[in-house]
Formats: sequence, structure tokens, C-alpha cells
Amino acid sequence: MLDITVTQQTPIENPSAPDPAGVYRVGPWLVDLASGLATREAETVRLPSQSLSLLKLLISAPDGVASRKWLEDRLWPAGGVGEESLNNAVARLRKSLAPESGADALIETLPKRGYRLVATQPETGTQTERRLTRPLMVVVGIVVTLLAALVIASGIEFRVEHEGGPAVTEAGE
Repeated sequence: MLDITVTQQTPIENPSAPDPAGVYRVGPWLVDLASGLATREAETVRLPSQSLSLLKLLISAPDGVASRKWLEDRLWPAGGVGEESLNNAVARLRKSLAPESGADALIETLPKRGYRLVATQPETGTQTERRLTRPLMVVVGIVVTLLAALVIASGIEFRVEHEGGPAVTEAGE
């Protein structure tokens, strides 16, 4: 008699596909593939391990299209998972990247072909730097303006006190 034990497969981190690295723009998100953090405006989310693995596969898919079989073979190399496993993985990634709505716009389902990640491009250091530099420059400008105002105000007070000028008093004293 055969003794068959079925265990649930856990996805592994993209074992046989090229492992893209760096930061990618995925729609409105900047996704750091090394850390698994996705950031847009003031919001940051950590992608679950399986969602991150799926995203890496979609980014590295040949010709930009990832067939269901190609994805399943890489996410679950030991096999033994049903069609619903991939459907659920794609749904979780869509939810992570666009919980309010519009997630389908980032991951396109291609009937009879698979999936395609749309609106994706590698983020260059210059683009990231420019995106971070603008807000930083505003903060630096405000700080410099406040420091200049402080220096001017303290210089006027110093001059009045040390040049023997009239004492400054509040009205009504």
C-alpha cells in the first residue's frame, strides 16, 4: 500500500529566473527590490515575500509577458499547486500595490497568455536623486531663510544695546 503525504508548498524566492535588483517605478510606486519596500508619496508598504517574488518575476519576464506555467514553475518549482495559487498570488500583489482601486491597471491579465506588468521602468539614480532633492531643497531654503532672519534680528538688537542708542521699550510702559 502506498503512503502519500501531501504538504502545502511554500513559495520560494525566485530560484531560477534572473533576479532583478535596484529600484523600479511601478505605476505610482518606487519599489526597492532588495528591501521589498514600495513607496509612493508619504506611504510605504512592505511587500510580502511571495508578492515580492512574483513582482521580480514579472519584471524579469521574457518579452514582458509571464505565462502562467512560467510563473508557477518559478514560484513553486516542486509543483503540486493548483491554478488558484497563482490567481491568489496575483490578487495579493495587486492589493499590495493598489489597495483602494486600480490594481488591475498595474498587472494586466492576458487571456490564454499570462500576465504583464505595465507602467514599469528601472529608476535611475538621477531620477531618484531628483525626486529626493526637490523636497530637501525646500527644507534647506526655509532653514537658511530662518537663520538669516535670526542673524539680522540679533544684529539689530546687538547694535542698539552696544552703540548707546535709545533703549527699546514696549509701548505703555
